[in-house]
Amino acid sequence: MNSFGTKEKWLFKSKEYSIHAFEHLDPASLEKVKTLPLCLSILLENLLRYEDGKNIKKEDIRALIDWDPKAAPDYEIQFTPGRVLLQDFTGVPVVADLTAMRSEILPSCGRRRSAMSSLDMTLMRDTTSGATARLVCSTSRS
Repeated sequence: MNSFGTKEKWLFKSKEYSIHAFEHLDPASLEKVKTLPLCLSILLENLLRYEDGKNIKKEDIRALIDWDPKAAPDYEIQFTPGRVLLQDFTGVPVVADLTAMRSEILPSCGRRRSAMSSLDMTLMRDTTSGATARLVCSTSRS
């Protein structure tokens, strides 16, 4: 979906990319977006990119554009990260938990694809002894 008309196609080295450019917003919305803190601008671009009418709706995007820093929070929005970075002591247990949950789900759902993560995951572990170890946990979607 592209409810706000912000989607553009860019061609770079023979590969096409989609971006969402704020300058395509209507003038009133663009003025509001210019005052958003950087972290909320990043969140807004994320909402525009993942708008699907189900998980992320036009109303969610409008709520963020109309954000008032002085008002009490009254609207919850979805966030779909492209990547999550975790430190060693949190990342390893998360990957172990995800693996255990997937192992339990597979027999009951019967479809491998249903039990797979919707995001690729890479866990990198650096040690302080000068040596670097790299553990890559791939979520193949086949």
